[in-house]
Amino acid sequence: MRRIDAEDLDLLEETGAVLRGRGFTGRVVETEETGVTARTFVNGVASGPDIAWNSDGRLVSLGNLATGGLPVGPSHHWDAEGRLVSEERHRAQFGRFDPATGEQRPAPWL
Repeated sequence: MRRIDAEDLDLLEETGAVLRGRGFTGRVVETEETGVTARTFVNGVASGPDIAWNSDGRLVSLGNLATGGLPVGPSHHWDAEGRLVSEERHRAQFGRFDPATGEQRPAPWL
């Protein structure tokens, strides 16, 4: 994997990435005082693993994005002590759903 200079990468509202005028394919890792995030892009569009850790290295969230940046499949969120605080399942076309009841909740952008 090749490292690039972050200054050459343009992030477009967290769902897109452009490198030197072309859609970026790869993983963007951002380090801040509060922690680290890693998001995968394919041809400039968020798609694949979406992971965040807090500043001491504990996992905060783990999920996957369908092409276009919509959450798909299971996503998990942990508190500062490392306890699982939520688990959701997503269908990219429909938003969140409960596999036990089949209840669908529309995506918040609809």
